[in-house]
Amino acid sequence: MEKLAFHIRSAVGRDLDELIKLYSDEPSIAHSSGTLRETILFHLLLTDSTAPTYVNIAHIDDKILALSIIRFRSTLNNYEIECITKENFRNQGIGFALINHSINQCRKSGYSTFIANILPDNFSCIRLFEKLGFMIDTATSKNKFITYRLRMKEP
Repeated sequence: MEKLAFHIRSAVGRDLDELIKLYSDEPSIAHSSGTLRETILFHLLLTDSTAPTYVNIAHIDDKILALSIIRFRSTLNNYEIECITKENFRNQGIGFALINHSINQCRKSGYSTFIANILPDNFSCIRLFEKLGFMIDTATSKNKFITYRLRMKEP
């Protein structure tokens, strides 16, 4: 299989409609397009220099393949990782590269623990976090997802 040549950049306002479609096509997410629009816009416009939100996309030309949103959750004192990859582009290293890029942005601010909400049967996502160098500290059930607290392994 030929290696996919994609790029990573920060999402911008012109990406909004395609990001909403990416979310809408994901069966595990049950939100109206209005809620999705408000949520994505909120994260795109959020500016907080002490704990910034990172909205990054993987793309080829103007086609968005994946999205990651990493936002600080003050109630948990951790960054929360969210990543969606279009189904036909999964298992090609896109999610790995995108999450790694986003995590490195957070690590520059001194953060090394994160949380992620993962569907119980999404073992490939758990393996992805292990490949990225994370250890799972705790797991708790939340709705249909399991919330994992992820800590970077010591070098």
